[in-house]
Amino acid sequence: FMQRVPVFASMQKVQTLAVMYYRPYAWEAYMTSDRHVSVGGYILGQTYRNFKRLYAALMKLNCDPGIIDLWTNPEHITRFQMVFVPCSVYMDSNAQQLLMDYVASGGNVVFCPAPPRLDLDLNPNSLFSVYAWRDQNGHTDSSPRQYKIGKGKIMELDMTAVSDDSKQTKLELEMLRTVLMQFNVMSEVQINEPNVMAVLHRNGTNKVLFLIN
Repeated sequence: FMQRVPVFASMQKVQTLAVMYYRPYAWEAYMTSDRHVSVGGYILGQTYRNFKRLYAALMKLNCDPGIIDLWTNPEHITRFQMVFVPCSVYMDSNAQQLLMDYVASGGNVVFCPAPPRLDLDLNPNSLFSVYAWRDQNGHTDSSPRQYKIGKGKIMELDMTAVSDDSKQTKLELEMLRTVLMQFNVMSEVQINEPNVMAVLHRNGTNKVLFLIN
């Protein structure tokens, strides 16, 4: 294979979307060791579990999402057309600014379920709070809504409406598929077989497609 495709080493994996990995959320899950620990109504580790669940759901849609870590490789975000951000009530101001710059320059961010409101010291600090959608009673609108910022857009997406796991999974996939269609972010290779993943690598003039059974 390497003899027939000598340019393979110069190819990049084609990925249009990514999921944001945020270390403090992972630390929560590590500290609780999967125990149910609630602080002021906030369940520690839940956002990291949402990160894993969201990634798995996108894999089922054959999206092959990337993973970005703004603490270690912030410039990696510019490779993607869309980034899903499983989000808690807090996020450091630098990470928020990186997301805002990414959107302003043409990227799309989907907050699940909503943008952060606090910094790491739990002080009020949100670059996105003015874009939160609330009804006349002050409740957040659960339907997916978009807001344009600069050249890009943000969206809030709450996927916690159903408690039954089987119905939840089906609902999540339907909601995610709808969001991808709204943003016109689809895999370059479409495949209808759920047990086969299509992974595309490309450079300027060449493409290699892997089908993983």
